Amino acid sequence: EEALALSEMMLDLRYCDGLFLLGDLKESPKDHTFLARMGKSHRLVSVSRGSRQLVGNTPSVGVDNRKGALTALDYLAQLGHRRIGHINAERVGDLQERMEAYTDFMTKRFAESRPEYIELD
Repeated sequence: EEALALSEMMLDLRYCDGLFLLGDLKESPKDHTFLARMGKSHRLVSVSRGSRQLVGNTPSVGVDNRKGALTALDYLAQLGHRRIGHINAERVGDLQERMEAYTDFMTKRFAESRPEYIELD
């Protein structure tokens, strides 16, 4: 309840000169509603690792997870590494994009994608 009251206060910028949102945005109706309400009354730009579905039409700065993962993997391969591990916490959103890039890279570069190199919880 305290967090809800605080988020309601944030919608009224008389309480602050600006607002900097930190942390992971969850894909929940509550977060969608909060961002939509913020966007109606304030200029809002999201800097988020959250999914495109979450930020919707809100202007945002994001990360190209696939390209970033492929760049890192290519660098390791150029150094001569072949047994490259991958640890992933979930099969959703940006983490899923990185895992898919890893699997694609290992399959194309080394003609293999060894499941024991992928650790999922």
